[in-house]
Order: sequence, then C-alpha cells, then structure tokens
Amino acid sequence: MKTISARLQPVKTQHLADLFFFAYMCIPLLELVFSKILSYAGLMEYGPMIALPVAYIPLVLLFAGFMITGKPIRDFIPEFWLLLIAIILWFAVTYLLHPEYEYWYFRETYGIWDYVLRPSNGLFIYLAIRLINDPDRILNVLRYSGFFMYLYYGRILLQSLAQGYWTDSSNKGFDIRMSYSLSFGYNVLIFALAFLYAGLERRSLIDLGFGGIGVVMILLGGSRGPILDIAIFVLLYMFIKINDRKRKALLMTAVAVFGILFLLTYKYLLMAAAAVIGKFGLSSRFIDMMIEGSVSNDNGRELIWKTAIGMIKEHPLGYGAMGTRHVIGDIIFVGHPHQIFLEILVDFGVIFGTLLILWLLLSSARIILSKQTGAWKGIFVIFFARACQLLVSLTYWHSIGLWAAIAVGVCAYSNRKKGSKISWGKIGLRM
Repeated sequence: MKTISARLQPVKTQHLADLFFFAYMCIPLLELVFSKILSYAGLMEYGPMIALPVAYIPLVLLFAGFMITGKPIRDFIPEFWLLLIAIILWFAVTYLLHPEYEYWYFRETYGIWDYVLRPSNGLFIYLAIRLINDPDRILNVLRYSGFFMYLYYGRILLQSLAQGYWTDSSNKGFDIRMSYSLSFGYNVLIFALAFLYAGLERRSLIDLGFGGIGVVMILLGGSRGPILDIAIFVLLYMFIKINDRKRKALLMTAVAVFGILFLLTYKYLLMAAAAVIGKFGLSSRFIDMMIEGSVSNDNGRELIWKTAIGMIKEHPLGYGAMGTRHVIGDIIFVGHPHQIFLEILVDFGVIFGTLLILWLLLSSARIILSKQTGAWKGIFVIFFARACQLLVSLTYWHSIGLWAAIAVGVCAYSNRKKGSKISWGKIGLRM
C-alpha cells in the first residue's frame, strides 16, 4: 500500500482538482472533439456520451487517491453529496405529491436529467470549486479553460455569421432562425469576466485583450442580457476597489463624473461602434437596441411573470421542485419564469422562499462588503455577475453562476472560520 501511495505522490491532489475543473468547463469542446473523432466510424452521436465520463476521470482519480493515501474523507466535500441527495429526495417527494409533473420531470429536454442531474449542469461546478478551495487556482483554471473555449465559441460565431442566422428554439420548442443567440452570449460571459477581472486586478494587457475579445463576441452573437451582466461586474468591481481605499469620497466623485460623461455621450459612442463593425458587414443587436432605445423591451416576459405571481397567490405554500413547469410550460416551452425570485417563491412557497431569498441577498452583501473576505471577493463577483442572468432569464437549477457563487461563499466562510484569510493582493496569475 505504501508503494502505491508513493507512486501517487507526484500527482498532487490539487492538480487533479484543477484538472477536473478545467475539464468540466471544457465539456462542450470535449463533446465536439469526440464527436469529430467518432464521425469517421459513423458513430458521431456517441461523442457527448464519451466526453462526459472522460471529463470526470480526474475526479475518480482524486477519490481513489483519497482512499489510497488515507486522506480524510471529509475533504472530499461531503456537503455536496448531501446536497445532491437532498435534491433527489425533494424531487421524489414532489413527484409523489404531484404525479402530474411526470412529463415535465422526464421529458428529453429541460427535464430533471437534462437540466439538473446531468454532470455537466451548474450544480456540479459547486463540487469543482469546493475541491480547489483557492481563489488563485480557480481564477487560473477559468483563464486556461477560457483560451480553449474561445476557440470553440469563436468557431460557432464564425459559422453563424457566415450563414447569416442562428438556430434557436421558439417558445413552443420548434427550431427557428434568429439574428442572435439566446445562449451564446451567456456561454462566453463567464470566460470574458474572468479575463476582465484578471486584467483589471493584475494590470495584464493580455487578459484585458482576451476580455475585450469576449465582449466583442457577445456583442456580435449574444443577447442584451450578458452585456448588462458585464456592466454589473464592472460596477461591483469599482465599488469594491473604492470601498477598500481610504480616499473614498474623491474616488466616488471621479466615478460619478465619469458616469455623467458616459450618459451624455454613450449614444455617439454606440453609433461609432455600429459604424465600425458595419464596415465589416456585421451588426450587434444590443448596440442597435441601445441606439433605438428599445433595450428594455420585455419580449413577452410580462405575461410569464404575471402568471408566476398568480401561481404564488393561488398556492402560497409552494408547488415543489420545478413547480412552474406544468403551468408556464403552456406559455413557453422551457416552463420556468425567467426570474429567480419568482421561481424560488413558486417552488418553496412564500415563507421558506422569502427566507431563502433573504439568505442569498444578505450573504452576497456580506461577502462583497466584508474586508475579511479577502481575495475570494473578486472571484465571487465574477460568478455573481454571471448569476445575475437569473434576474431575467434561465432557471436556478441550470445556472453555473449561482452554484459557483454559493460555492465561493462557502469557501470564503470556511477559510475565514479557520483563520486562513487570503489577502486581496495574493492572486498571482501564471501564463
């Protein structure tokens, strides 16, 4: 046993944890690679089925290392496995009470497997981040995976621009052609935010450049939501930096002046940007909507939100897991209300839902405002800004931003509890 343990020493636990997070973030690319390889044998459809287990090989090796070396099993994030079991039990209990949910739970797309339990979903990023438990390494893995995923999403963008449209799903689940993608911008967003943060924090022109590339990709192929999330990230980053400085009043005045100048000139800047990309035969839906003043259009969300509010009023004790699907599914195919607070209140009820919302808001404020959070604060803002998508889109079950932000919050709390505060300036970026 000692011989086996000695041979495992060169492969450090932290390297396997980093590799697992990297593979998790690159699952779409792995699916493409394996699909291409298997296509030569006429087995292209099996690519995603192979890519997922391959991505989890580092996790299996990590667990095996825990067993062989005798490392405490409590370090293998037992709260994640308890959370996973609790979620499965909640769905099971809800199904027993509401057998009419069967179609919505077991449908091929947007069901429990496709949107919750499949190991490529948002819930599992919690495990990856908790295993790493280091802000420096988390940021670097995001950056490294971003280099590869930019190639993947850049390929998708170029293909869509060349054919002149994006293929997406309509409210009723049918494939339709659109001038932009509902998901593309959000997929690129997490990497763009990581690069922007690294560039701003370490004054790295390379990272700022890659962050800028991500923003351009989002402008060309994404919806308006990711741009708003980038704005939230920038504002939170500026607030944090000002809050940690002594001359707060002077800095706040400078930011206010800059904000006023931007409000007075932003339309001219947007028109200039539209003219530049127009010379290349391209356009940006977000820029066009900002110039036209139609960026706040709800695109049918008002009806969905009113329906969700009606459900809450009718049954304030809640409908259980994925409780909106059987009603809102008649309005929009995915069946969720595109608003995290409404979805929580429908699922958990007014009492428990309100408590959960308050916990999320107060915990987020504490992480951002507390100086004891240290370097975790910047990493949290990356994922928090990504999670802000849930204010107008998606579902909390599927959100990598929300589950990652929760994981970072737990990491920050556990490290603070142990007294191992990591300073803001510790983050060192390695190329």
